[in-house]
Amino acid sequence: MNTKRERISIEEPFEDLLGKPALLKSEDSRDYAKLRAAIEREIDPKTIFDTIRVQDLTDKIWEEQRLKRSQAALIDSALVQSLAMLFAPHYGENLAAAFETAQNYYSGVPEKVGRAEKLLLQLGIGSEQIEANAMHIRSLGLQTLDRMITNRETLRNRIIKDHERRKRKAAKAKRSAINDNALHEAASTKVAGL
Repeated sequence: MNTKRERISIEEPFEDLLGKPALLKSEDSRDYAKLRAAIEREIDPKTIFDTIRVQDLTDKIWEEQRLKRSQAALIDSALVQSLAMLFAPHYGENLAAAFETAQNYYSGVPEKVGRAEKLLLQLGIGSEQIEANAMHIRSLGLQTLDRMITNRETLRNRIIKDHERRKRKAAKAKRSAINDNALHEAASTKVAGL
């Protein structure tokens, strides 16, 4: 049995050990790399643990931004349904007509959009109402995303606080070393003067 362990060079980049970031197809790896580079400049990693901190902080911030984009997309996905619900009283029992008019409003076809806009004005429905109703429709999903965002923010803040604590500790150690050195020099000068 071979018990000899293979030694890994300390010169190998730590990033290779952490793997590639988990990005969605719609996400740009260059934007992720820019964020990671900015965090890396701030943390200035010297050890694998510093590099892991850079990776964790980058991931938490990236995921937080992703979740916020998802909230907006979730609301957008309910706009037609929301407007159809707001049109429903005007159409009475004909919910299909309310839904069709709502679809027309978001169709991008100028003629259809124009007819739907006239009805919006007639009924006094504004974009704020449509969006608020869409938020209500997607409230359960939005609450879930909010909890996930809060979790990422908490983890992000913990990593930042830890980094700041380490910086203060290093600065204190440096000041202490300078003071100790000054005291040592003063004592040496005093002894030499005797």
